[in-house]
Amino acid sequence: MDRREQIIERLFTVLQTITGVEQVVRNRGSLESDKRPAIQLMDADERPEDTPFNRARPAYAPNRVRLTPEIYITLATLEPDDLGPGLNVLRVALLKAVLLDQQLQQLTGESGDIRYDGCQTDLGRGRELIGQMSISVTFVYVLRPMEL
Repeated sequence: MDRREQIIERLFTVLQTITGVEQVVRNRGSLESDKRPAIQLMDADERPEDTPFNRARPAYAPNRVRLTPEIYITLATLEPDDLGPGLNVLRVALLKAVLLDQQLQQLTGESGDIRYDGCQTDLGRGRELIGQMSISVTFVYVLRPMEL
């Protein structure tokens, strides 16, 4: 099986273990407000690490790639005082679950990595203020074309 799909499937399973979330969905659009707080996982993008070492290799050679799915937390409340703390509580739970998961670490392999890249909220002047946070986590693993 494709390592990319294995990582995304395991990530989806890990996200379903987070306490305080009504539903976790994969590759779906907007969610009904009665199903929040929710986490949306979008498969999103993958790209090779851009190093001279990777560019000089044959197409069939193993290659380190960076998989960066999109993860969104959406709250149920619109109470201004609850938005920031609510997002931060779920952010911490999500990061602990993902970054410490042994199976995800095994899937990235010995020369792989799981990196927290940061987050972005809608809590800023001129933004929607619906209580949503995008969390960026990158999974670095070795793509071996011969294993596909």
